[in-house]
Amino acid sequence: YALSGGGPLLHPTLQALTLVPICPHTLTNRPIVIGTDCIIDVRPLSGRFEGIQMSCDAEVNQRVGETERVTLRVSDKKLKLLHPTHYDYYEILRAKLNWATHKLQP
Repeated sequence: YALSGGGPLLHPTLQALTLVPICPHTLTNRPIVIGTDCIIDVRPLSGRFEGIQMSCDAEVNQRVGETERVTLRVSDKKLKLLHPTHYDYYEILRAKLNWATHKLQP
């Protein structure tokens, strides 16, 4: 999902979080990669509150009040992904991103 929003490619073994703005109104809103030990507090800028909605994976949009904060951190719950026997991360990237599919001969 993050890639389709302009986020970076991250190797699946990398312990990191990616924060990717969805449809930002300015080019200065860029994705950022942070360590899994980071805790992020998000709050509206003072005096610039115009009604903010937060959208996260599998959640309904939530309104954020002028004095509210949203705290982001890694969950203690882990997710284990299963892959087919011959799963190849780089081969999938090549196919999805139309990278060169021929292999160089030694």
